[in-house]
Amino acid sequence: ATFSPLVIVAAGTVHYDIVLSPPPPLVLSEEVLFFSHFPLDITTTTTTTTTTLPPPWRASTAPTHKGKWGIESARAPYTVRGDGGLVMMEAPERYGAFAAVGGEDGVDLEELEELVIQYEVHPQQEMTCSGMYIKLLLELPEDEKLDAQTPYSILFGPDYCSQITNDVKLVINYTDSTAPLSAPQWILREKEEATVVGLELMSFIYTLHLTKNGKYSIYIDNYLATSGLLQDLSPPTSSTSLKLQPFKAIAIEAVTSTPHILFDNFLITTNLTTAQTYSNATWAPKWAAQEKIRLELISDPAWFRAWVWLVGEVLEMGSIVLQSVLSPEYVFFVCFFASSMPPPYNSRLSSF
Repeated sequence: ATFSPLVIVAAGTVHYDIVLSPPPPLVLSEEVLFFSHFPLDITTTTTTTTTTLPPPWRASTAPTHKGKWGIESARAPYTVRGDGGLVMMEAPERYGAFAAVGGEDGVDLEELEELVIQYEVHPQQEMTCSGMYIKLLLELPEDEKLDAQTPYSILFGPDYCSQITNDVKLVINYTDSTAPLSAPQWILREKEEATVVGLELMSFIYTLHLTKNGKYSIYIDNYLATSGLLQDLSPPTSSTSLKLQPFKAIAIEAVTSTPHILFDNFLITTNLTTAQTYSNATWAPKWAAQEKIRLELISDPAWFRAWVWLVGEVLEMGSIVLQSVLSPEYVFFVCFFASSMPPPYNSRLSSF
């Protein structure tokens, strides 16, 4: 990955042009059960948006799920040229989208030695509340009316709400059971350090690995977050009765109060190495470029002033008033603390 600053003189802001050279898209096979990404024209850095989902994706027609989807690149300052995603465009709203997996018969989990589910999420605004998990559906939704009542085999992914809920969820509905298995709640982690997803406006990647002998592993940003035996999840069950139900579709079905959440690089495979190799070739260089941009932005003197202005705005006073009523030491502390935060308000740099 490479990137270079593109200075927009008229606005006085700095945008970064990230150019990636991703590997060819994965081809469906006995090993790759599902793959979906959203490439855009690499010759332009402008955002491309459409309300028509590309095959194999279909938007829910349920009257309760009116959220409009878009296909667009990540927004400044983390735009990756040629790389798009499936985006929740509006909020607050309920969203539903699904794609068939495995043909008419779907995928029988009992026939697989292992199953890996992987996808990327990129929050692009300061988070309030949003489900960002995916579901593996037991059947294709009738009349395409995907909603919260649509039966599913597995639910997996992050769920965030004002730092009260900041979890990666794993729920498994299994045969001969009246209650689903629900894994403990894991705090989102980045390199084994606690991460608040509402402050890290960058790309995350989530991976679930299930094996035929009843083991599960969850990776966040390619790091093992937790693992264990399915039979030890709540409620406890015997391994003899633990039969995972087959699925026929992958879906996003969630409620959000935060717009512009981007999903990308959906992969369902029977080989963990395949998933890790692909994430290392796609997500890893993207995240590295985004992190370099983030560090450059917070080291910019204008960024210090922007955060002082932001704190003053929150306190309903301008930065000049803030500095006049606080001691120099406290103002320095505010500047120092604010400078360590990621840039969710990069557009405000144009004011300084």
